[in-house]
Amino acid sequence: MNILKSISMAAIFTVTTLSTTVTLAYNNAVVTSHTEIYNGLLAELARINQPGQTAITTLNPYGTAPLSAYYGFWNDGLINSIEISVTSKNLGAPITLSYIYTTVDGANLVPVSGLEPDTLNTIIVGVTDADTTQTFTFDLKTEPLPPTDAEMVDGEYVISGTPIFDVKHSDPDFSKRSDGIYMTSYYGRGHYGLDNNGDVRWALTNDVIPSFNFNLVGDGRYVSNGSTVVDNVTVSSPATNKTIYEWDIMGRVYSVTNMQYEAHHTTILVDGDSSQLLLPSEKSDYNDGAELTREDGVSIIDRATGTEVNYYDFSKLLDINRAPTIINGDGDNRNDWAHLNAAYNDATQDLIIASLRNQNVFVGITPQDNADAAISFIAGSHHEWSAELEQYLLTPVDSDGKALYNLEDAADIDKADKEFWTWGQHGVTPLPSSVKGIVKVAMFDDGNYRSYDPDLQLVAADNWGRYVEYTIDLSKMTIKKEAEWGKELGGIFYSSYVGNVFKDPINGNMLINSGGAMVDGNGIPTELDSGTGPLDPDVDPYTSESRPIFVEVQQNEDGSYTKLFELVATSGRVKTPDDGDGNTWRIDMSNFFVIKKGLYE
Repeated sequence: MNILKSISMAAIFTVTTLSTTVTLAYNNAVVTSHTEIYNGLLAELARINQPGQTAITTLNPYGTAPLSAYYGFWNDGLINSIEISVTSKNLGAPITLSYIYTTVDGANLVPVSGLEPDTLNTIIVGVTDADTTQTFTFDLKTEPLPPTDAEMVDGEYVISGTPIFDVKHSDPDFSKRSDGIYMTSYYGRGHYGLDNNGDVRWALTNDVIPSFNFNLVGDGRYVSNGSTVVDNVTVSSPATNKTIYEWDIMGRVYSVTNMQYEAHHTTILVDGDSSQLLLPSEKSDYNDGAELTREDGVSIIDRATGTEVNYYDFSKLLDINRAPTIINGDGDNRNDWAHLNAAYNDATQDLIIASLRNQNVFVGITPQDNADAAISFIAGSHHEWSAELEQYLLTPVDSDGKALYNLEDAADIDKADKEFWTWGQHGVTPLPSSVKGIVKVAMFDDGNYRSYDPDLQLVAADNWGRYVEYTIDLSKMTIKKEAEWGKELGGIFYSSYVGNVFKDPINGNMLINSGGAMVDGNGIPTELDSGTGPLDPDVDPYTSESRPIFVEVQQNEDGSYTKLFELVATSGRVKTPDDGDGNTWRIDMSNFFVIKKGLYE
């Protein structure tokens, strides 16, 4: 029978001795230990370990991916490929996750993922040589996932535990869905993969690889930065966000890169250059001798070394004195006037496009060296821009190119604010466009207040979050709304912070993540910080429960939409000021990122 092993990270190095500052020595230890584990498992394989009876299966080899294993065997040169299949235990609609691995001569370690927690999983191995395919079956028992916040350990409630996943809607016709599984990340709570039933099929623990967001960088690798949790304590010091981890679905860490500045939200590959990463940067700079500004730049860094290649300072391009509607700073609005939370470069358009949350705009600039960078467009409300910057504001138009609003009229301004412009947007992401000067972009419109006029601002219960998609014509300086969805769910889908969107390039389905949706103890939608917007007298300000929601939506040919899937995650209990210092207890659970993809891609 199969030889089964499980390796604990505690046997390699002790996680519980971490301080709140992630040290370079620890970072190197992670990479070194993971490399040693991999090489050690390869070295154990010999000619006797043939697929089937004598193969060696190692569950959770790095102590970071409890629902993944290696299937180790020796190939004498006769085996061409191996297919690994794992079928879920869901009796209503079992889902098989499979992967074809091209073998090499000698020792092979094949990833086995898609396992379910607390389950005796059945794995089917199909071995193909030049003429035939043999099939072997074996079982693999997994442990339960770590406890939720509703559970106690040693008499204390868990902090940043496993989310509780609750499927609210699931269309039984999976053929309508995008291919793959829902890959997601909850801040300080780990990464998860869920199938079309909403069943957990992949997970990374939150004590080694940080969970803030993650992005693909090719060859089955991902990058992430953010918080880890050690001994029931969240590690979220500035040093954590200055560190980028590169890893795979097996939970193996390949590199830990230390940067000069903190990464804020998304870290992605530079379009057309896989050796560089682009990220919103926490780099600060003095402006007029007053407060330090922050979160108002974009860095390009070398992927291998973390060295900054270029930096684009938006405080030099825009007006730091334009008042934000959202206040995240320390008194002086200029401290966090921009809150730049997403950025990407578009090589076709020769632009860097960035989202400035606190300014309620996304902006395009030309990506020369910072001293020569210039604004291309500003997409957002025309409220109180300087005369110098007004020339870059886009005009909203309909499908015929006619102006939609008279932006000198108060009623039309309010209409544009409520239905067209974005507010506190996140997850700005490119859509394909091969025509120079035509920019296509999608994002999650959080919807913060939806007006600069205090008398017209919306409370959370009357607000909504949405997927929204635009086309920009740079030659005409116009912007057209192509698609939107989210208002249908009402206030429960409103997110006063975080979120993202993903549009499937094959079938056009929209995956929409209202990652900061939250309610009070009575279930009324509420804000992360009600001190900067209108107060809702019905909301209890001393109770809070995060309820991040993501949905998959099909856009039909007739322009209508069909909701295919809806999932709500909770921590398991309502929080009060007793659950955290300052206002941190309200940040119960945050879902920064959801995409749909093949598990092994």
